[in-house]
Amino acid sequence: MGKYWAFGAILVAMLAGGLGSWLGRRGMRSIANPILATGVLLPTAPLMAFWVKVFLADHPNLPNWAIPIAQIAFRLEGDFGSYSGLWLLTAVFWGWIALDKKSLRLGFSACLALL
Repeated sequence: MGKYWAFGAILVAMLAGGLGSWLGRRGMRSIANPILATGVLLPTAPLMAFWVKVFLADHPNLPNWAIPIAQIAFRLEGDFGSYSGLWLLTAVFWGWIALDKKSLRLGFSACLALL
């Protein structure tokens, strides 16, 4: 799982989105909304990890507060050659949630993720 942790995070996000939608249709909005919000934000973690790793590789002189973040980022395993696949899965997931919730903002985010 270490090599494919990013796809695992997307899968967990999709499961959380499905569970949140299902609970919302059952009338349990107080538990559905936080689970759904977590599912929507979780796909940004592997995408941000890629950006942080690239930034830290290009800027070796870091301030003291950024050194622990850099150490964590450089230990991340993963095939970032499939980075475009992560964007595609994120866009599909956000599009699905946008249709389910009739959210124009999330639909716009899904369109931007495809660019």
